Amino acid sequence: MKKEMKKEINCRRKQCVPRSTRTNMKNGGRCQVTMIL
Repeated sequence: MKKEMKKEINCRRKQCVPRSTRTNMKNGGRCQVTMIL
């Protein structure tokens, strides 16, 4: 769980937005899910 939290923080730091689909694909589309949540 701690690792997942760190990944979420990294996603937010990278500013994962639905606009950059390539970035989301690299992160397995987890950034988008985190942003929606």
